[in-house]
Amino acid sequence: MGLDMYLTAEKYVFSDEKPKINQALAEVGFESKSKPVRSISVEIMTWRKANQIHQWFVEQVQQGSDDCKRYYVPIEKLQALVDVCQKVLVDRSLARELLPTQEGFFFGSYEYDDMYFQDIQDTLELLVPVLKNQNWSDWDFYYQSSW
Repeated sequence: MGLDMYLTAEKYVFSDEKPKINQALAEVGFESKSKPVRSISVEIMTWRKANQIHQWFVEQVQQGSDDCKRYYVPIEKLQALVDVCQKVLVDRSLARELLPTQEGFFFGSYEYDDMYFQDIQDTLELLVPVLKNQNWSDWDFYYQSSW
């Protein structure tokens, strides 16, 4: 139990891409003829009890509603998260102001300690390459939490 967080990317599958996808699915035993493939969903990142990142999504994407629903995240918002994470790592004194911790049921530590900053570093290590790769520009991103 506890705060689990997921960032996924989804892309609609155009008809000219379906033969390649159907072949890949057939190779793993999935019969796609009776179950058409309409989109591809990829898990970009998961966090566990990174409540400061969760709070950022609640405020910046979910309009303050912390309800475990799935929310669309514009790529500009992901860039804004990267920018905030970079600022906090450069000047740790900004942590409480820019990425405050969030209390909650099994949300993890509320300390601004090594784990807090490691979650931020991990976020950057996974999001920066995604944002630099132009091939992600036609994908839709979604955030969802669970506890």
